[in-house]
Amino acid sequence: MNVNYISWFATVLSIIGAFTVANGITLFGYCAFILGSIGWGYIGITNKDNALITMQGVFLMANIMGLYNAI
Repeated sequence: MNVNYISWFATVLSIIGAFTVANGITLFGYCAFILGSIGWGYIGITNKDNALITMQGVFLMANIMGLYNAI
């Protein structure tokens, strides 16, 4: 799959996650955030961008914690 499509899909998921969590729809929002972080982490690995990999790894852990607390 084209890296450009993955980055846009991850961006859309991250935006959806932000707005749904902000509106109190936490379960769906954190799931969207998690998928967005995985997508962006893949982009970081593909591009060998250590800063992006680190940021998305931290976001992934924070979103897993948020999902756990929401359940």
